[in-house]
Amino acid sequence: MSLLRELIQPKQKVPVILICCLFIWAVASFWVLNTNDLRVFDKNFNLQNEFQNSEELIAALETEFTPLVDKNSIKTAIVIQKLGCRCNRYQEDHLQQLVSKFPEHSIQLQSFQNLTPKQAKLIPSVTAVVIINKKGWLEYFGPLNSGIECNSHSSFVESLLEVGIRSKEQALLNLQGQSCAC
Repeated sequence: MSLLRELIQPKQKVPVILICCLFIWAVASFWVLNTNDLRVFDKNFNLQNEFQNSEELIAALETEFTPLVDKNSIKTAIVIQKLGCRCNRYQEDHLQQLVSKFPEHSIQLQSFQNLTPKQAKLIPSVTAVVIINKKGWLEYFGPLNSGIECNSHSSFVESLLEVGIRSKEQALLNLQGQSCAC
């Protein structure tokens, strides 16, 4: 106890309190910064309200995004980003890893601003991923990852690229996943 009294003498209370306050401020700032960009993919249920069922949504996605598919690849992952989005910085390394790990697949970056109006209407938030196989069937639609950080542990894309071509009835729609979004 006497050691504690020596450490926190009246003249030293101000620096200790200041350090504690700075630490609390830093933790709170980090939390606010990270949770500000963390959003549900289809937060306002726009797609669920627009389409009567998942089959209609899948058909619309296949119609609009199949023209972008690389016919020489087993699967094409179309990663849709918005220019100037802060979330892009979290994804750069992971996207480079995907390209090198899956050379048999096409990993394409598309700017949201370059989408057609029909394609853009199907994307509730970005960063979004549309995976379509060489048969033109949708395999996945939703956020690139789960959570604020984007890496192989939080990504949905790697596991879907690792499996063979799925049947037409196995499309995965992840409309309520939370990720860094703009």
